[in-house]
Amino acid sequence: SPHFLTPLTRLDFTIFIVAHTVSPSLVQHSNHVPDTPQYNTYPIILQCSPKLLNVTGLQVCYYITGHGLGHATRCIKIIEYLISIGIKCYVVTNPYILSFIRTTLSDEAQEHLTLQGRILDGGAIQTNPLEVDAIATLNNYITILDQHEVLVAHEIDFLQQNDIDIVLSDATPLACRAGHFANCKVCIISNFTWDYIYAEMLKD
Repeated sequence: SPHFLTPLTRLDFTIFIVAHTVSPSLVQHSNHVPDTPQYNTYPIILQCSPKLLNVTGLQVCYYITGHGLGHATRCIKIIEYLISIGIKCYVVTNPYILSFIRTTLSDEAQEHLTLQGRILDGGAIQTNPLEVDAIATLNNYITILDQHEVLVAHEIDFLQQNDIDIVLSDATPLACRAGHFANCKVCIISNFTWDYIYAEMLKD
């Protein structure tokens, strides 16, 4: 489905995050996006009722895949909004994406943001902008998988030491497991998940 809606709740504080990729053809022919205007971009819509609860002190850790800048671009808009309503944000992603975030976010926003550089998912290895090397991608994933338990344990410690309330992931799978065992609320915000991508590669 091109339409992804997930509620994050803490007491009576709710954030509804919608992240969807819409083209005119999808709007015209899909039952999943009713009454949606024809977007030429990739909209992110956030609705929030912060007056229901003082969110100052709420801690969010955002795990962003290192696969390209599209995921980071989407996440930056969500991070900016969360910071604007008084939420402290942590970001964990690879160093390349961290550099992009540092040059994109305002200095004011970065005062309320802690950046951590770690490689926690394999993403996809591309031979060019349009083609993925399936063998290299799966081998890279196996390298991450071999370290899985150690990496998860490290992230659990990180989340607990920083009193993280909510884990957001776009779409680093390891973050979901770490967040669960750290007793955080966990939400994936993405237009796909890596299990779907890798499953298609394995068919070949």
